[in-house]
Amino acid sequence: MEAMVMALIIAGSDTTATLLTGSVYLLLKNSIILRMLTLMLRTQFHSSSEMTLLALQRQEYLNAVLKEILRLYPPAPGNLFRRTEKEGHVVMGEIIPPDTCLTMHLWAAHRSSLNFHAPDDMAPERWFKTRPAEFEGDYRATMKPFSMGPQGCPGRE
Repeated sequence: MEAMVMALIIAGSDTTATLLTGSVYLLLKNSIILRMLTLMLRTQFHSSSEMTLLALQRQEYLNAVLKEILRLYPPAPGNLFRRTEKEGHVVMGEIIPPDTCLTMHLWAAHRSSLNFHAPDDMAPERWFKTRPAEFEGDYRATMKPFSMGPQGCPGRE
């Protein structure tokens, strides 16, 4: 139990610091996006008390910026490990034996041109419901900065 608590404390603090550092870096590096985000927030909200979680969740541009920051600087940029079930698994036609450790490196997956157009560019518009044609081929399901399933990050929501 103590080890689990320590893991949660360390994972929660280190990943938050990584995300905040990446956010500041990317927003300062992309002044147009920062200006648009600032304008959107100042236009939509007249006081900080109006910025409720529900109201912020409805802001498409804000959420697109956050998703793009998570794509470019995932809080846990290393590998995500999983094991195959006792019956094994088939991935792209290849049989993976039972109890095999599999991994996906987030940084590589999120910055691969096989998954995203202009993968190193900060482009929040790739996350819009109606996105520009150049991003139609993006494989957005690749982005799993918090992992997924029962072993995913409890802070993902």
